[in-house]
Amino acid sequence: YLATLPHVYAWKAGSGLLETKDGRRVRMGKVGVSDIIGWIETRAHETAIFPSTLGGPFRRIRAWADVHVARFLAIEVKRPGKKLTIEQRMFLDRVRRSGGVAISAWDVDDVRAVLSSEWAADNPPSCDHAEIENIP
Repeated sequence: YLATLPHVYAWKAGSGLLETKDGRRVRMGKVGVSDIIGWIETRAHETAIFPSTLGGPFRRIRAWADVHVARFLAIEVKRPGKKLTIEQRMFLDRVRRSGGVAISAWDVDDVRAVLSSEWAADNPPSCDHAEIENIP
């Protein structure tokens, strides 16, 4: 499903244990990191405050334009009946607090629901314009 979304770039974040030829076990990846990580391309709106020669010392300009940014994406994939570990929950919480998109998925519909709502919220209809406000 993710490969069909042109605004999503994601991959499997390999983790687990690897046994070497001599029998040693080596941990791969970081504990708690989601199974799939990547980013979602979104649009952002910018606000800038400039010194003004008209109507006061400053002028605020809010500009809406196609400014593309990336939001970190983390998807923890679980089998039915399985729960998130404490480390997985902590990782997803940290992604959310940092402005990323964190998903706990037991099936593809969980992913589809979150990504469709996130995309709609971050990508309003295109509107290249600005509002100018004098600040006394």
